[in-house]
Amino acid sequence: MRALCAAVVLAGTVTAWVAGRARAPLLALLKDVDGVLDGPPAAGGARLRGSVPAAELGRFGVVDGNLPGLVARYGLELWLVNGRHPERLAELLSTGATKGTRVAAGQGVARSDFS
Repeated sequence: MRALCAAVVLAGTVTAWVAGRARAPLLALLKDVDGVLDGPPAAGGARLRGSVPAAELGRFGVVDGNLPGLVARYGLELWLVNGRHPERLAELLSTGATKGTRVAAGQGVARSDFS
């Protein structure tokens, strides 16, 4: 019987790894939501968080567990932006800000094993 080793790595993590290795100044992940909310959308009244520390990103369930470590390791400026609004990506690229959530690289994030 063969042993099988598998890892679940989402596209955002692979993209962050490539961006980090390429020393990209900015990484925008296009999602189907505006960014990270401060509460469950079903509860009503949840608001978009303008920024979150990389160390807290995993608890929101919008990325896999390797991404926060890569953001910290490479010091990436990461934005979560709604891909259904391409004008937001254009605004981010031209002005450095847009409606979305900026993920700040910082201390307190475990180093990713994804090297």
